[in-house]
Amino acid sequence: MKKIADIAGRNELAEVVSEAVVETFTRMFGQDLAAGAAKETPGMNLPNEVVLTYVKLSHNNEDFAFCFKFDTQLLLRAAEKIFSPEYIRDNPVIPDIACEIANIVGGKVKVFLKNEGYFTDMGFPFLATSEEAASLIDRRSVPMHFFFTEGGSKPGVGVAVDFIVS
Repeated sequence: MKKIADIAGRNELAEVVSEAVVETFTRMFGQDLAAGAAKETPGMNLPNEVVLTYVKLSHNNEDFAFCFKFDTQLLLRAAEKIFSPEYIRDNPVIPDIACEIANIVGGKVKVFLKNEGYFTDMGFPFLATSEEAASLIDRRSVPMHFFFTEGGSKPGVGVAVDFIVS
């Protein structure tokens, strides 16, 4: 029986996630992101505030999840491309955009896994509580970071994605 843990370390999965994140931000929200190494570098701008979003999938009796850590400033810049300032002020667009991006990426991962012979169910993306985040912190696999520049300044971490197998 195929197990999701067997695919966790393969480059193809990271490539699917990477392409989906970059394509979504570029095409839908007009934000340029670049995939990079999941490590801190000197001079890198780290986000002041993040939104944690999870999308959980399951295959047979195995659960796995993608944890997205979005820089709220990047999400705000994305929102400004499609919503008016008044709409942004009056509605919870930041969490909505975070969940929508997680949904798009999760959907592309699900299609990839189906083509690899893994038939998965996918739940709705949700915002994580700090307790949920803390319980998953040590079970990381395939961490990916995506960077953006703000007006020519130093690159900042815009999105960090972790693939977690339970």
